[in-house]
Amino acid sequence: MISKQDKERNFDYETEACAFNTTPEGVNLALEKSIKMVTDNIACYVIDPVSDMTRNRKVPADMIIRFLIHKEGKSIRSEICEQMPEGMEFQASAFCMQRYKIKPNAFNRVMTLFNQTIKPKNTFNGYYIIACDGSDLNIPFMKDHPELIVKSKKGRDFCQIHLNALYDCLNGVYWDAEMTTPNKKREPGALITMTERKYYPEKSIIVCDRGYVSYKLMADFIEKGQKFVIRSKDINIRSSILKRFDLPDEELDQEVSVTLTRSNKRYNSDRKKYALVNSNIDFPQIDTWSNDDYVISYRVVRIKLDDENFVTLVTNLSKEEIPFEYMKELYHLRWSQEQSFFNLKYRIGLKYFNSKKVDGILQEVYSKLIMFNVTSVITNSVDIPDMKAEEYEKNKKRVAHKTKANFAVAITNVHLFLKGTISEKGLINRIKKFVIPIRPGRSFTRKIRPQSLAPLNTRVS
Repeated sequence: MISKQDKERNFDYETEACAFNTTPEGVNLALEKSIKMVTDNIACYVIDPVSDMTRNRKVPADMIIRFLIHKEGKSIRSEICEQMPEGMEFQASAFCMQRYKIKPNAFNRVMTLFNQTIKPKNTFNGYYIIACDGSDLNIPFMKDHPELIVKSKKGRDFCQIHLNALYDCLNGVYWDAEMTTPNKKREPGALITMTERKYYPEKSIIVCDRGYVSYKLMADFIEKGQKFVIRSKDINIRSSILKRFDLPDEELDQEVSVTLTRSNKRYNSDRKKYALVNSNIDFPQIDTWSNDDYVISYRVVRIKLDDENFVTLVTNLSKEEIPFEYMKELYHLRWSQEQSFFNLKYRIGLKYFNSKKVDGILQEVYSKLIMFNVTSVITNSVDIPDMKAEEYEKNKKRVAHKTKANFAVAITNVHLFLKGTISEKGLINRIKKFVIPIRPGRSFTRKIRPQSLAPLNTRVS
């Protein structure tokens, strides 16, 4: 949620009235309508349109989709006992036979349809801030899919898929996702694919980390008219795309241009003017020009941090659209996606898969993204009141902090609401009751720890 202090500033965050019914009942209704639209056309989303899901079964398509969205991190049998009413229980084997008849794109479609009902309201100077990043997901070992196997130095190979996602930093929802093999070099290509689908709001800025900077991606964004902010390697690093410009070692905000060519002769004649694009790289912008040259212009913003280091950004935003003094804050917004990945894996339960097939894994990834969006929309719609003066006196430790909803607890209560265990009023009261303090500027050293898969046979009963 955007704080009152942020809203009072002349330039930055803006909030508009939201026409979408963001009450828990309204969100649940939007989700049910999205599921119904897919199941009404289920022949488009099954392996065999002639026979699959054509007869009345104890486990129909809508029940499968709803079951996987509501599923937590337990075994299938435990989930069946929790979700199904008395007398409607079915065997786990029957569920598995039915679920693999449905293609993963059915869940992707439910996510897209649900997102279309969302009317995002928080913007930064009129722009939606959409971060793109990737995260590796450990999955059960699949020897039949060598492209997913990661070689370990200790000889214990394992399998992963790489989740690439577009995350709305101010509204807290995932607009789109693309799964690839565990190779971060594929991230720019996955981002281009998602921008071609354009499932996110029109007036937006895509913010990326250093792994995405490339002339191909920047040229693609410029041709599409897509605004972007991408962090680049610093100007003094040899492999940086900015090394050729001899920029001053200080804060700067400067327009630069470079001519891209496939000609080694032109590149060697003036390496400060030309950048070489290898022939094995697909670069349509160059191929359409008869002289094999393509001029790309962009803005370089170099910002000094408190620890004497610099953050260097490349963008096609003009100085009038986003002035220099707001670029640091804009880029910092993308950090919220890192926290969302944590919630997605450890709160929503994306770390716990109940399938050993690729299609089953993809079904569960999209299901968790849907559940994240449902929880986020409901949580953000609840107005968390500021602590009153008398409450400050009783809670000395929280006097310096505003509060926000505890997302981890909210997820548990949203699950209970969707299963019919608690009412809408009870859900709202619990979201308001379980809050955590907002601590702006707080940071910790990032700890990288190896993560393992939770085996299917050791789940909570």
